[in-house]
Amino acid sequence: MPSTRLDPIDRPHTLLPTNQVSDFSRNFAQLEKHSKRPYSLRKVIRELSDKPARLSGFELEVSQELQSLNSARRNVGTLVPIEAFGVQRRDLTIASGFAPVVQTSVSDEMPIPFLRVKSVCGRCGCTMLDGLGGGNLSLPRATATAGAGWYGETGPIPSADQSLDNITLSPKLISGSTIVSNQLLRQSSPDIEAFITRDISDAIAIAVDETALFGAGSATTPKGIMAYAANAAGSYAYGLRSADQTFGGPSTWAAVLGFEKTLEDGRIENDGTFAYVTSSATRTKWQQAQKALNYPVYLWEQENDELDGRVNGRRAVSSAQITGDIVILGKFSELIIANWLGVELLVNNHTRAIQAETVITATLLIDVGFRYALGFCASSDSGAQ
Repeated sequence: MPSTRLDPIDRPHTLLPTNQVSDFSRNFAQLEKHSKRPYSLRKVIRELSDKPARLSGFELEVSQELQSLNSARRNVGTLVPIEAFGVQRRDLTIASGFAPVVQTSVSDEMPIPFLRVKSVCGRCGCTMLDGLGGGNLSLPRATATAGAGWYGETGPIPSADQSLDNITLSPKLISGSTIVSNQLLRQSSPDIEAFITRDISDAIAIAVDETALFGAGSATTPKGIMAYAANAAGSYAYGLRSADQTFGGPSTWAAVLGFEKTLEDGRIENDGTFAYVTSSATRTKWQQAQKALNYPVYLWEQENDELDGRVNGRRAVSSAQITGDIVILGKFSELIIANWLGVELLVNNHTRAIQAETVITATLLIDVGFRYALGFCASSDSGAQ
C-alpha cells in the first residue's frame, strides 16, 4: 500500500489584491503584520451592531477580498477570515482608538468559558486542509500498486498499472453562536475578543470532532468513521473500517495488541498518528488493569500532569465524545477535515434587545473525509467491562 501521508495545503507568498484563493492566508498575515494593529473581530462585531451597520478600515478590506474570492457564495452576513478565530495565534493587545478601559463592571480575570468536552481528532493528528475555494474537492486514492516482479532477460514484462479512485469532499454548512452583553462588547479589558472567538470556535470544533467520529453522513452532514461498515475478519477493503475487535469481558493486554495486529495486517503503517481513543470509564479501568498478573505495568499509563496517556507507547485520549465506552485505534492522518475560505458572521442585536444582549453567529463550510477508512479499528463492545 502506498504512503498515505497527506501534507496540509501550502500557501504561496504574494501581496493583496489576491488573484486566487490560495493567496489569501499569507496575504492576510502580511497585511496584519505591517498594519498598526492586528485584525479585530471585536471591532467587526461592534461596527456591525451599530446603527447603521458599517464596516471600515482593515476589516472592510479583508471582507471585500474574501467576498471576491467567494463570488459564487451568497452571504447574508459579513465574511471574516478563519484566522481570526485562532485565539492563541497572535497578540490581541488592545490598540489605540478603541473604547477606554472600563474596570468597574468586568473582572480583571478572563470570563470563565463554558465547560466543553475534550476534543479528539485534532490532538491525534488528523489532516487539516484550510482555505479551500470553489466547490467540491476531489482527492485521488490508490487502491492497488503497480507491483514488481522478477522476469527473464528476454521475456516479455507484463504491464501492471496502478489502480486509483477518488474521494470527494463537498462543503457543508456548520454554525456556532454565542450571546454577549452589549456592555461587554464595549470593554477593552480583559481580552473580550479572545473570549468571544474561543466560545464560538470551541463550539464548532467540538461539533466537527463529534461528527468526524460518529456522523451519520447525509447531504448536509459529514460521515464519521463509526458510520463506515467494518470489514469481516481477514478482509481489507479500503473503503471499510478494519475488522472490529471484541473484548468479550474485562480488557486484556492480548486484546489490546489485537487492534494493532488488525491494522498491520491491512498494511496500515504507523506514521506517528496512531492513537487510541476511548471514554473516561475505559481509561479508568485500563489504568487499573495490569498487563500480566503481578506485573505492575498497566494497559493505560499516564504521567503526572500529562494531558494524554499511552497505550503500548501510542497516544491515548479519553473524552466524553466517545459513547458506549468503545475503543478506537486509528491512524488519524487518514482523517481529513477540510474548511472553505471565509467565515460568515451575523451580528443580531435585535432578538435580545430587551436584555441588552447581542447574538453572534459564525457560519463556515466544512467537510470530513477518510483517505483509507481501513486505518481505523474499533471495538464491538465496551472496553470498560
